[in-house]
Amino acid sequence: MSSTDLATGESFTSLAFQYRLGIGTFSESVHLTCRAIEQQMMASQFPRPTEDMWRAIALKVWEKWNFPNCLGAINGKHITIVSPAHSGSLFFNYKRSFSIVLLALTDADYRFTFVQTVLYQDPVYKAQCHNAAFPLKPWRVFHTRMNVKPENADCIVTAACILNNYLTNPSENQRWLDEAEERGEVLPSVRNMGGNRGCREAYGVREKLCTFSAPQKAESRDKTTWCSAY
Repeated sequence: MSSTDLATGESFTSLAFQYRLGIGTFSESVHLTCRAIEQQMMASQFPRPTEDMWRAIALKVWEKWNFPNCLGAINGKHITIVSPAHSGSLFFNYKRSFSIVLLALTDADYRFTFVQTVLYQDPVYKAQCHNAAFPLKPWRVFHTRMNVKPENADCIVTAACILNNYLTNPSENQRWLDEAEERGEVLPSVRNMGGNRGCREAYGVREKLCTFSAPQKAESRDKTTWCSAY
């Protein structure tokens, strides 16, 4: 459900209806999942920078983009949200919309090496707000106004950045999955979800109703036939 929310950007009302769940149940599931992604995957997808790491990034930028002595591309982006209740102008920005600000650093392969969200507009804080340095276009949730609380928008943005790093490094992902399996941190196998058949009693009721509704002589449709179906 969380991946559907990030990938489509549809409202919780629409997605909850598609999953046949209550809006509160669906939204809580998304927020809990995003927080779990942040807690479990932050350390592996955003390791603490080291000198060797910065040197490797600078070398990759030079080889791929022909730009020397560069540690990555840093930029800011406004994440548009619905104005929080009783917030006044706290989240209002110069684009005349309400937003939180994402500040991030990416390497030569558009993988995030550092992310930080600013939940309200500090007059001292300035950020260039362009999309070129951010690999967030596939996540449709960033093309809409998030109708969530600012703290929940923060965890959604962080989860999307973590998943971006995870999906853009397949070989590292397999190693991470293998290590999780060794620690027993894997989901159980899903049981057969399709082809489930109803009980015989239900089929019996259906057949009797089918017989009752089928074209036939009026005298054959008596109360006994109708009542016996139940």
